[in-house]
Amino acid sequence: MMKMGTQTILTGMALTALLLGVARAEPVIIGGAALLPESMTTALSAGCETKESSVQLQFDRGPSDIFDLLKDRADIVLMSRYMTAGEMAVAKKAGLTLHPFTFAYEGRAMVVNRQNPLNHISREQARRIFAGDINDWQTLGAGADALYILAQVDEHIVKSHDETIDEPPPANAKISPMPENLHLASADAVLMAVSENNILGWIGTSWLKDARAVKILSVDGLLPTVAAVQGRSYPYIQGIYLYTRGLPEGKVREAVTYLTGPAGRKVLVEYGMVPGR
Repeated sequence: MMKMGTQTILTGMALTALLLGVARAEPVIIGGAALLPESMTTALSAGCETKESSVQLQFDRGPSDIFDLLKDRADIVLMSRYMTAGEMAVAKKAGLTLHPFTFAYEGRAMVVNRQNPLNHISREQARRIFAGDINDWQTLGAGADALYILAQVDEHIVKSHDETIDEPPPANAKISPMPENLHLASADAVLMAVSENNILGWIGTSWLKDARAVKILSVDGLLPTVAAVQGRSYPYIQGIYLYTRGLPEGKVREAVTYLTGPAGRKVLVEYGMVPGR
């Protein structure tokens, strides 16, 4: 809002707030949004912009971690893992209790270029791929090229590759040792690289809603559908968690209520995710 003499000029956001009859406060900052497709965070933001809500969501797609909460750079942080003992100790030293909410579950899909003849893979083959025992497509009956894996950088790669998130995985669990042919990249980079090259992608299913240039491999005959993830029949499942500084209050509580409520859950399902319990 700007004043010129005795006149008041409403800027765009203030005018919208006046028309809706809502007093807009500072936005709720949500860090770690790069875990989710930008179109999804846009849909979540738009769904919160109603006359019934006084909360705005601002998703930060830059690098983020628990320390953004501790240093008051974010009100909520999205993470694809549980806090480490080190992070909990730092929070405790700062006099803070970080509170997690299970936002959603999603499958981790194996994707290939549409020209790749492979459509199915067994759980044992997947285990051998991520253990580094299979490093060419010929072993899978899909050509003679070397097999390179490009994994979404923000996910847990659990050593067994058979664990779900019903119980907390080991903090920062990773393949040990990581196969030489496995590389990490952003989800967007994984999709682009797989669409243009004969490589194996490992990515969250929320990113596959409009991904027409790649195909998903079934694992033991199962695709990472909402039903398969919800029923725990698909073997590779990951949780997405919301962390707040203690039990949320005020605008942060309203944001968490929206994100975990019917409107937020509707967006999650549209992107192939299972809302948290």
